Amino acid sequence: MKEAAFISSKLKKDLNKPGTFWYKPPDVGFLAAQSRFSIKRPFDIFFGRKGKMFAIEAKVCKALTFNIKALADHQHKALQAYIDSGNEAFVAIYFERLKDYGIIEYRILKTQQAWKIDVLMDIESSAYVKGGGDNL
Repeated sequence: MKEAAFISSKLKKDLNKPGTFWYKPPDVGFLAAQSRFSIKRPFDIFFGRKGKMFAIEAKVCKALTFNIKALADHQHKALQAYIDSGNEAFVAIYFERLKDYGIIEYRILKTQQAWKIDVLMDIESSAYVKGGGDNL
């Protein structure tokens, strides 16, 4: 599954609840092709719930280990800047082999180079939410 399919088929569906707001900035550039001259989208989704705004970057992982290098430099900078401005940032990771996903706070995710799925599921529940955004 590609990231665009994960966002449209799973993530948006789970985030689209009464009392929530989400927005996916469109891809930019000629036919959405990225070049070194394209404006980089800071993250995939702006999400609002209960008076708070969140940034969400979506990733698809083929293995059962997520490597922090899957995030581009501009994504690290944007997520950290969003946190530094007083907001919260998350990374939604779809594990293809499990056909399931979870959402982890970026401030936790960035503390290690790689995360195994079993370790992610064992950390504090506020940091990793299995299967979606109901607990954001």
